[in-house]
Amino acid sequence: MNTQKILGFGLVTAGVLATTLLADVKPADAFVVHNGWNYSIDAKNDSTPFKNDGSGLFEIYGSAYKVVGEKVIFAINSNLDLEDGAFWNAASVDKRVDFGDILINFTGESLDQANGELFGIHFATNNDSVINGSTTMQAGVYSNVTATSVASSNAGWSTLQEYNNYVSGKGAMPTMGDLVNDGSYFDLETSPVNSIASGTRVGDIEFLSDLSGLGLDFNFFGNVGSELIAFSFDKGLLPAGKALYHLAIECNNDIVGGHYDASTGDTTEVPTPAAIVPAILGMFGAAARKKNVDLANS
Repeated sequence: MNTQKILGFGLVTAGVLATTLLADVKPADAFVVHNGWNYSIDAKNDSTPFKNDGSGLFEIYGSAYKVVGEKVIFAINSNLDLEDGAFWNAASVDKRVDFGDILINFTGESLDQANGELFGIHFATNNDSVINGSTTMQAGVYSNVTATSVASSNAGWSTLQEYNNYVSGKGAMPTMGDLVNDGSYFDLETSPVNSIASGTRVGDIEFLSDLSGLGLDFNFFGNVGSELIAFSFDKGLLPAGKALYHLAIECNNDIVGGHYDASTGDTTEVPTPAAIVPAILGMFGAAARKKNVDLANS
């Protein structure tokens, strides 16, 4: 089913990220801005079951966000339908697989270290997320999030390294948008958390139906799936600052992630990587010194 669903949410992040997270930047791809949208573009053939032509059922092509006044709109381009998910006979619980939750890390620590202090966006209301032990979970923005992996109940990968090895063995490059999956942020020997398990709901999200005139253009990157999902909420629901975010399919058969900073307002300028990287290094320098991080290895 080819549907276009838009849900707007505003994400403004808190704190200064340590340079441990700077290691997750791919400098040539980070902070790619086009028509005011900040894109994180994922490989078009790194989902499993593997399809080299990009037609994989769980393929996520990329994500993007744009600040519009006091709102932020976030968009996801993929092959997975938001409402229907995907029938997956191997899945042991409900025979279907959906999107997980968007997990946002403001702490400057690795994902596992920050677990319990994450923020989350629950937008796929048919997924397996169970908040605070309840079976009812409202769509919305959550704080103080402890996340878990539901990959094992969705016939997913038991470790990130297994996923990497499988995709690499097919001659493709396993990527996570603007983040790298080399063990500096995600633990390669575990299944990355992808679902909110506990937290406090702090605000609503609003589904939209029309993105026309806002300049969203995944075609610009040549990565276009059958489904476009997007969402918006007041950016004041989250503190100001910078963060890393990621979104996975429940089986962890594909993951996209990126850098988040909604404090700059509506911009259409496209800084070049040569201009961006020195600015990033200076911005994170103090945190790096505090944590004795060797920038030369980032």
